[in-house]
Amino acid sequence: MTAIASRVAFRHKCDIYRNTGAADSHGGRSATWTVLAAAVQCLGWEVGGNAVIRPGGAAPGEFVVLGQRRLILPKGTDVTEKDQIRNVKDRLNADVFKGNQLIEAVLVFTDRVELVLQGVNS
Repeated sequence: MTAIASRVAFRHKCDIYRNTGAADSHGGRSATWTVLAAAVQCLGWEVGGNAVIRPGGAAPGEFVVLGQRRLILPKGTDVTEKDQIRNVKDRLNADVFKGNQLIEAVLVFTDRVELVLQGVNS
Protein backbone atom coordinates (compact mmCIF):
# COMPACT_ATOMS: atom_id res chain seq x y z
CA MET A 1 0.00 0.00 0.00
CA THR A 2 1.34 3.42 -0.93
CA ALA A 3 1.45 6.38 1.45
CA ILE A 4 -1.20 8.08 -0.70
CA ALA A 5 -3.52 5.07 -0.52
CA SER A 6 -3.12 4.91 3.27
CA ARG A 7 -3.91 8.67 3.50
CA VAL A 8 -0.76 9.30 5.56
CA ALA A 9 0.36 11.96 3.07
CA PHE A 10 -2.84 14.04 3.30
CA ARG A 11 -1.70 16.92 5.53
CA HIS A 12 -4.31 19.47 4.43
CA LYS A 13 -8.09 19.78 4.38
CA CYS A 14 -10.39 21.46 1.85
CA ASP A 15 -14.04 22.00 1.02
CA ILE A 16 -15.56 20.98 -2.31
CA TYR A 17 -18.35 23.21 -3.63
CA ARG A 18 -20.80 22.37 -6.42
CA ASN A 19 -23.03 24.76 -8.38
CA THR A 20 -26.59 23.66 -7.63
CA GLY A 21 -28.23 26.72 -9.17
CA ALA A 22 -31.54 26.40 -10.97
CA ALA A 23 -32.49 27.75 -14.37
CA ASP A 24 -33.38 31.43 -14.25
CA SER A 25 -36.07 33.28 -16.22
CA HIS A 26 -33.55 34.27 -18.91
CA GLY A 27 -32.55 30.72 -19.85
CA GLY A 28 -29.30 30.75 -17.87
CA ARG A 29 -28.42 29.26 -14.52
CA SER A 30 -28.11 31.12 -11.25
CA ALA A 31 -24.82 30.53 -9.44
CA THR A 32 -25.70 28.89 -6.14
CA TRP A 33 -22.63 27.20 -4.70
CA THR A 34 -23.26 24.65 -1.95
CA VAL A 35 -20.85 22.50 0.03
CA LEU A 36 -20.62 19.05 -1.51
CA ALA A 37 -18.02 17.81 0.98
CA ALA A 38 -16.39 19.62 3.92
CA ALA A 39 -12.97 19.06 5.53
CA VAL A 40 -11.86 16.57 2.86
CA GLN A 41 -8.34 15.27 3.48
CA CYS A 42 -5.99 16.48 0.76
CA LEU A 43 -2.48 17.61 -0.09
CA GLY A 44 -1.91 20.83 -2.02
CA TRP A 45 1.18 22.38 -3.57
CA GLU A 46 2.20 24.87 -6.21
CA VAL A 47 4.38 24.00 -9.18
CA GLY A 48 6.76 26.72 -10.40
CA GLY A 49 5.48 28.58 -13.41
CA ASN A 50 6.46 30.81 -16.28
CA ALA A 51 7.46 34.47 -16.03
CA VAL A 52 5.00 36.59 -18.00
CA ILE A 53 5.31 40.31 -18.76
CA ARG A 54 2.39 42.16 -17.19
CA PRO A 55 0.09 43.77 -19.73
CA GLY A 56 -1.14 47.36 -19.55
CA GLY A 57 0.21 49.95 -17.17
CA ALA A 58 3.01 47.84 -15.74
CA ALA A 59 6.42 49.34 -15.18
CA PRO A 60 8.98 48.42 -17.85
CA GLY A 61 10.38 44.98 -17.17
CA GLU A 62 7.77 44.12 -14.54
CA PHE A 63 6.60 40.52 -14.69
CA VAL A 64 4.48 38.06 -12.77
CA VAL A 65 5.16 34.35 -12.27
CA LEU A 66 2.20 32.16 -13.08
CA GLY A 67 2.32 28.92 -11.14
CA GLN A 68 0.15 25.85 -11.38
CA ARG A 69 -1.60 24.59 -8.29
CA ARG A 70 -2.17 20.89 -7.65
CA LEU A 71 -4.29 19.06 -5.11
CA ILE A 72 -4.40 15.35 -4.31
CA LEU A 73 -7.62 13.87 -2.92
CA PRO A 74 -8.45 10.34 -1.74
CA LYS A 75 -9.39 7.79 -4.36
CA GLY A 76 -13.12 7.85 -5.15
CA THR A 77 -13.70 11.51 -4.18
CA ASP A 78 -16.74 12.93 -6.02
CA VAL A 79 -15.33 15.95 -7.89
CA THR A 80 -15.67 17.31 -11.44
CA GLU A 81 -14.24 20.19 -13.49
CA LYS A 82 -17.44 22.14 -12.78
CA ASP A 83 -16.80 22.19 -9.02
CA GLN A 84 -14.71 24.59 -6.93
CA ILE A 85 -12.21 23.97 -4.17
CA ARG A 86 -12.23 26.36 -1.21
CA ASN A 87 -10.68 26.71 2.23
CA VAL A 88 -7.51 24.69 1.62
CA LYS A 89 -5.91 24.72 5.09
CA ASP A 90 -3.02 23.02 6.82
CA ARG A 91 -3.05 21.35 10.24
CA LEU A 92 -2.61 24.70 11.98
CA ASN A 93 -5.61 26.13 10.06
CA ALA A 94 -3.38 28.42 7.95
CA ASP A 95 -4.29 28.99 4.31
CA VAL A 96 -2.46 26.81 1.80
CA PHE A 97 -4.32 28.43 -1.12
CA LYS A 98 -6.31 31.64 -0.62
CA GLY A 99 -9.57 32.22 -2.45
CA ASN A 100 -11.64 29.97 -4.64
CA GLN A 101 -9.88 27.44 -6.84
CA LEU A 102 -11.34 26.55 -10.22
CA ILE A 103 -10.66 23.01 -11.38
CA GLU A 104 -8.94 22.88 -14.76
CA ALA A 105 -8.53 19.09 -14.87
CA VAL A 106 -9.37 16.00 -12.82
CA LEU A 107 -6.74 13.26 -13.13
CA VAL A 108 -7.80 9.85 -11.78
CA PHE A 109 -5.01 7.49 -10.76
CA THR A 110 -5.20 4.02 -9.20
CA ASP A 111 -4.52 5.36 -5.70
CA ARG A 112 -5.68 9.01 -5.80
CA VAL A 113 -7.51 11.81 -7.56
CA GLU A 114 -5.30 14.72 -8.60
CA LEU A 115 -6.65 18.16 -9.50
CA VAL A 116 -5.05 20.89 -11.58
CA LEU A 117 -6.30 24.17 -10.11
CA GLN A 118 -6.52 27.81 -11.09
CA GLY A 119 -6.91 30.37 -8.31
CA VAL A 120 -9.48 33.16 -8.69
CA ASN A 121 -10.12 36.31 -6.67
CA SER A 122 -13.48 36.30 -4.94
